[in-house]
Amino acid sequence: MSLNRRRFLTISAGLGLGAIASTHYIMARPAVEWQGKLMGAETSITIHGNNEMANAALKAALEEVARLEKSFSIYNSNSELSRLNALGGNKVSDIFMQLIQQIDDIHQLSKGLFDPTVQPLFAGESQYNIGWQYVMQQGNSIAFAKPNMAMTFNGIAQGFITDRVSDILKVHGLDNVLVNMGEYSAGDRAFKIGIANKSERIIKEVDLKNNAIATSSPEGLMINNKQSHIISPNLKSEPKQWRTLSVVAKNATLADGFSTALSLTNNTKLAEQLLATGHLERVIFEDYRGRVITI
Repeated sequence: MSLNRRRFLTISAGLGLGAIASTHYIMARPAVEWQGKLMGAETSITIHGNNEMANAALKAALEEVARLEKSFSIYNSNSELSRLNALGGNKVSDIFMQLIQQIDDIHQLSKGLFDPTVQPLFAGESQYNIGWQYVMQQGNSIAFAKPNMAMTFNGIAQGFITDRVSDILKVHGLDNVLVNMGEYSAGDRAFKIGIANKSERIIKEVDLKNNAIATSSPEGLMINNKQSHIISPNLKSEPKQWRTLSVVAKNATLADGFSTALSLTNNTKLAEQLLATGHLERVIFEDYRGRVITI
């Protein structure tokens, strides 16, 4: 299995807002920076604050990242998700159920476009059973109502893990942070995030503070170099409208899930509805002609 995520989000100028002037750099320099990789994406945690507090918080955050990756990864045969897929039903952890509940909300709000049961389509199966309505939940038990079903969390797990890391840092008294577990989440300190196109040119900059941003693209992750990681659950073969789609929301789970769902739309109507109801804060579309639309 070849896994290679294209990077579409980056810190503009490499510094937080208010720290652009070189004379301010020493004061703005982060106490702790960490870089790594999660589910095929480059990741980082930037913490401004007391070094001792930051290091303790970082240790706890990385332990949580490792735990959640073992739970949610489709590429780990021993993960909770892989065992559920293999058995067709299983008892899962509380944190797994928390993600399931958020998926259920986003599925409903996206009018079914966000649906993790598309996993069998990645194998190119001619016969498959997909549909979130066939995922049965009772307490901490999950079961598939049809045979040969499977789920993938690739369209939301990074956002969920980003939020978990942000929460841990906040519990440790650290609010001036920037967390990037594939999606970006900022605390009380403002950062300018650049959205890049396929050619790695910045097409839009977003000021991030106490919210999150996620970007999805059909070309962002190719499975075995041929299959996009974004597949429509309605089984229609429609031409893709958006080369990249970025969502700003109050947390990274919403941003991640809705960026996945909205990348399957051919117009801005659903995004406008989600903005009107307050579920999203901003949506940036890039079409295949290079036009950028911000709503």
